[in-house]
Formats: sequence, structure tokens, C-alpha cells
Amino acid sequence: MKTIRKFTAHLADGGKLPIITDSIVEIGLDNYSSDRDGNVFLTPHLMTEGEIDWYIAELKRDLDRVGQLAKRKLRHSNERTLRMLQE
Repeated sequence: MKTIRKFTAHLADGGKLPIITDSIVEIGLDNYSSDRDGNVFLTPHLMTEGEIDWYIAELKRDLDRVGQLAKRKLRHSNERTLRMLQE
């Protein structure tokens, strides 16, 4: 099931450098809007309680998705590091 894709997960080193210690994953915003003052917004203008409920539910679903993605990236990076240390 698709989500609104507001969040993303990245390895701190971009997955490019061999890491001898535990890997680090960062969760960030994949897309957002901002105003002239630099305030970051995750949603468009919401005018009804139904819209608020829908966006909150979708943001939660997307955080769950990116949490699973972050765990996969961390596990794969740690496995790669372990393989490198065993060679």
C-alpha cells in the first residue's frame, strides 16, 4: 500500500564508505513546503477535522514505512561491515 512519502531514511555515510563501527541511520523529510520565514510544513492547508485526521493517519503510516526501511538499511550496513571484518 502506498504512503504519502514525506519521510526518508539514509545511512549517515550514504552507504559509500566502509564503516568499522556500528552504522548510523538518519530519518529525514523527503518532501515538505516552507514559508518565507523558514517554517517547515508537512501538510497543505487543512480546513476540516477530516482532513487533519487523514493527514495525521498518513503521516503515521509513512513513519512506520520509513522505520522499517531504516531498520533494513541499518541491518544491511551492519552485515556488510561484519563481512568486511571477517575477510
